[in-house]
Amino acid sequence: IQTTLADKEARRMTPAEIDQIVDIGQRLKKHVFGADDVAERLGKSILISEEGRFARVDESTATQPARSFMFLGPSSTGKTEMAKAIAREKYNDDAALVVFDFSQVRSMEDVKDRFLGKKDHMGNSIPSDYMKAHDRTNGNLVVVVDEAANAPAEVLKGLYDILREPVVRTFSDGKPRVMSNVILILTGNAGEEWYKEIPQDIPEVEQMAAMEEIYEQAMKEPGFRRQTLQRYFSEAFINRIGENNIFFFSPLSFKAVRQLTQLKLMQALKRM
Repeated sequence: IQTTLADKEARRMTPAEIDQIVDIGQRLKKHVFGADDVAERLGKSILISEEGRFARVDESTATQPARSFMFLGPSSTGKTEMAKAIAREKYNDDAALVVFDFSQVRSMEDVKDRFLGKKDHMGNSIPSDYMKAHDRTNGNLVVVVDEAANAPAEVLKGLYDILREPVVRTFSDGKPRVMSNVILILTGNAGEEWYKEIPQDIPEVEQMAAMEEIYEQAMKEPGFRRQTLQRYFSEAFINRIGENNIFFFSPLSFKAVRQLTQLKLMQALKRM
């Protein structure tokens, strides 16, 4: 059935949709401990980026590329959990999340295999995990590129089409896929070096206090954060994501550790 003009025009959000998006930052807080500030700012970014994404779009009418974010900081600070929470709260579906480990990606061919698919010796398309996920969810999905900070700069260039094109047409099966409702999240440990000078022989409570102080100071100094980004990513890549969409996660505080321990205990008791 041919798309009608009414289908192509952006529609107004319903009150329920408005409530879902406006409140998403608060809901994200419930899933990830110790990242309240990130959840609030991320919620605002998602809200801003929702403009123009409520039309029924196809490859001929899409104008918005995928939304792109970067989650950085030490391991075990909630980066992947936040991505899971976005899939759950934005699309109400845990299966709307697909994770790619870039720690072993070393060439453009590796990137193409993971995202764009490839062809066998007979010329038949071998779909990538991304293609399968996109088709399964009709393009409503969260894509995590894990360990992106450790990937070579040339490899990250392979993501440019995914980052900038409303419709990607270079998949191995020749099928165009709309990117407007895809959320792409790149993660990495950039920023963990901020804490390497903290003595390891002092009490843990003092270590945590020192890490919190360093993190708070870094959040006040955009130039310092920019220097950190430049050690891992090219200027073009940083600008492609946008600094407002790059979030540094803080090390876990004692409060967050206590909350997480209580949660794990409650989950264990429910399974008994």
